[in-house]
Amino acid sequence: MFNKESGHHVEECKLRVAYMAPPRPPSPVKEGSKEGSSPWASVSDNGSYNSADLASKRALISKLNEEKNATLLENNKLQQELELLRREAKRGYSGMKFLYIILVGIVGIILGYLLKRT
Repeated sequence: MFNKESGHHVEECKLRVAYMAPPRPPSPVKEGSKEGSSPWASVSDNGSYNSADLASKRALISKLNEEKNATLLENNKLQQELELLRREAKRGYSGMKFLYIILVGIVGIILGYLLKRT
């Protein structure tokens, strides 16, 4: 398009591109008032541990462990209930089959008796 009109000049130029990782989403776990701090023990400039942060992080870990254990117990309970339901379903299915065979046998005997009589 520019070649057809007079007075316009087109130049080609290569641009350098630097790929950057997208920003990380914010953490769903609150880490207290210090943003971006490590979830592990905080160490001050003189090398001592901040006991308030350490205690809150231990409480968080303890709470998460309790939730994990409760979830595992619930999972085991649900698996046991599922196994029980499967066993009951197998028993109920085989009982229905047996009842069907008995009914067909009785109907066959009655039909045979009626046909023999006539």
